[in-house]
Amino acid sequence: MESPELLQHLTALFGEKVANEAVCPYHLGVIARPHAIGTHQAANGEWVTFRLTIEEGRVGTCFFTAHGNAVLFAAASILSRLVEGLQLRHALAHMDSQTVAQELGAVSEGDEFLIVLACEALRKALTESIKYIREPWKTLYNTNR
Repeated sequence: MESPELLQHLTALFGEKVANEAVCPYHLGVIARPHAIGTHQAANGEWVTFRLTIEEGRVGTCFFTAHGNAVLFAAASILSRLVEGLQLRHALAHMDSQTVAQELGAVSEGDEFLIVLACEALRKALTESIKYIREPWKTLYNTNR
């Protein structure tokens, strides 16, 4: 399918906001040396991973990779955009499924789970970020990044 056809198809299935975020996601990709990584996978094989850099107690950049439908990509894209620049504790308190659902608009009841999946992966990355702030020297020895 060509991009205009794909966008029309996704718009018909999920709505305009989800389609636009899924076709042109914000910060889809991998950071070379992230300070924190958070992944969450569903039983059906859908997953999302967030990679964060931390600058002075704030989220510097947030990139994601995912495998799932358009709602998962749209939710991860919105979370990536909203979390950048926030203090870690503020991000942990306010980046939830209700915030993402408001940004996306109406999604089906079955797709609401994908929003929760993305929020849980981001929460894991933010929690790992707090460990980085407390003991930044430990990331020098982590070879899995």
